[in-house]
Amino acid sequence: MSLAINRPQEVPLHMSVLGTAKGAWVIRVLSGFVTDDGATIQLCLVLERHSDSAPAQFRRLNVVLSELDLKVALARVMVADRIRDWIETTEADGVLDMILGS
Repeated sequence: MSLAINRPQEVPLHMSVLGTAKGAWVIRVLSGFVTDDGATIQLCLVLERHSDSAPAQFRRLNVVLSELDLKVALARVMVADRIRDWIETTEADGVLDMILGS
């Protein structure tokens, strides 16, 4: 069983901007769930890229990560780097499991 995150907009990654080789992307946290033991979190993100010269792009990404990945500043940087790598190497919606390292 899992518990919903009541205020996804308060998740530290919400509204972060990532600079990538494909332009700047904004991370929006739509929803999240925490396992009963509180050790694992699943976030449903929408990644947005806006440009003056092209239509806006939107991609969905489900991220599975540990609670510490959101609490520790250096770990959040590493999460953002993994999301950046994912954006640069894929073209569709997807899943990024940081627990299993996929």
